[in-house]
Amino acid sequence: MRPASANALVADIGGTNTRLACVRQGHLDLASLRSVANANHASFLAVIADFRASAPCSIDEACIAVAGPVSKGCATLTNLNWRIDADHIASDQSWHQVALLNDLQALGHAISHDRSSPNIRPGRIRDAGNTKIVVNVGTGFNIATVHPTPTGPCVAPSECGHGSLVIANAQELALADFIRQESGFVCLEDILSGRGLERLYGWLSDDPDSHPVSAEFITQMGRDDPIARQALRLFCRVLGDAVGNLALTQLPYGGIYLAGSVLRALAPQLEHHGFFAAFDDKGRFSDLMGHFPMHLMEDDHAALLGCTAFLANRG
Repeated sequence: MRPASANALVADIGGTNTRLACVRQGHLDLASLRSVANANHASFLAVIADFRASAPCSIDEACIAVAGPVSKGCATLTNLNWRIDADHIASDQSWHQVALLNDLQALGHAISHDRSSPNIRPGRIRDAGNTKIVVNVGTGFNIATVHPTPTGPCVAPSECGHGSLVIANAQELALADFIRQESGFVCLEDILSGRGLERLYGWLSDDPDSHPVSAEFITQMGRDDPIARQALRLFCRVLGDAVGNLALTQLPYGGIYLAGSVLRALAPQLEHHGFFAAFDDKGRFSDLMGHFPMHLMEDDHAALLGCTAFLANRG
């Protein structure tokens, strides 16, 4: 049983950066927030050491969100060569418990506590007590499904970004053949991620090696650069189709929550580039797609809020 007065470390380990903060008396202390580049540290324990050297509170326990699958208290990050072991961290730091969550699980736990997620598409059914899904596009692609229960949310993890890409037309088939020549397998994340958007731009360029651009450039230049515009339209079409498939699988009448750096950057352009049209394009079930409200998770620290909520619900 965790002490009622326990202070905690919450952390969100992404493929590129790690964010950390203290939780005091059950409340996330944003004044303690730190963001560090993973490339500057050999391990997560090194990140903890740096944080604790300047942390404004003592720490008794931790909840850590990781961008990768979690099994039996251990995780290997999908896009970073770090292995996270909850028992090893607890022993090394003399903490009484360490909880590991998939990063999308953390976002799922944040939904009921996050008041800063605007509605970007109203649904015909608004039932906050029903199933929700979180869709994240950033360094990678993944979702989590949030099922309400009398004792708090049950958030199911997944690694659906590594499932096979569904091919909808000749252009996508040509793109899939191009990716398959590079890696031998074509998954959703190969397109629906920051580096996937960069890959699309390169594929659409006549001479991709002479046009290396960042995902940030593409999202900013979508109205002025013709290749960027083509890349964004294809990206949004594939994304809308994929999210629509997930909605039919989970029936999220409680809402679809879009998260991640790429989706936050693209949010104002989603409709212009065909995301909603592709989402709705489900044949006889196209009318059903209008039932699901969509929200944008704008808070870049939502995973930390979710870790805080998880600790509170765990008691």
